[in-house]
Amino acid sequence: PADQSSDCRIIPFTLNLNLRVFSQHPTVNDELPNRILSGTVQVKPNIRRFQGSSVEFDDGSVVEDIDLVVFATGYTFSFPFLASHVLSVSGNKVSLYENVFPPELDHPTLAVIGLVQPLGAIMPVSEMQARWATRVFKGNTVSLKRSGQNFSSLKI
Repeated sequence: PADQSSDCRIIPFTLNLNLRVFSQHPTVNDELPNRILSGTVQVKPNIRRFQGSSVEFDDGSVVEDIDLVVFATGYTFSFPFLASHVLSVSGNKVSLYENVFPPELDHPTLAVIGLVQPLGAIMPVSEMQARWATRVFKGNTVSLKRSGQNFSSLKI
């Protein structure tokens, strides 16, 4: 039989992390490397800007007709694509009403999902946050505003 090892191709990928050992909570997931290698997940550099339904990256590449952007900002919270008055980060902490809504906004039109460190799996917590945020956006829940207060005055 012919040597089939020449048909096998190793495609390296790198996720550049600048961390010390035990400085962050680990994430054990064998799905991400598989998705990167198969091409269903693309690792891209930082976002330079959004324009309509396209995204331009720092390397100059542009991806058109984007349906969804997942901001995997890493271990240091940073939202350089949002104005600082919308969502500000100080000391790697973000002020969010019920760990979801930026209180500086007049109306809850932006939800931050999964920016919590639960004891246990994050996915069930993130799913509940997403369900609640969807209800708020659709108006199917009690208003976050209290009588005589604007959203930004709610105590966190």
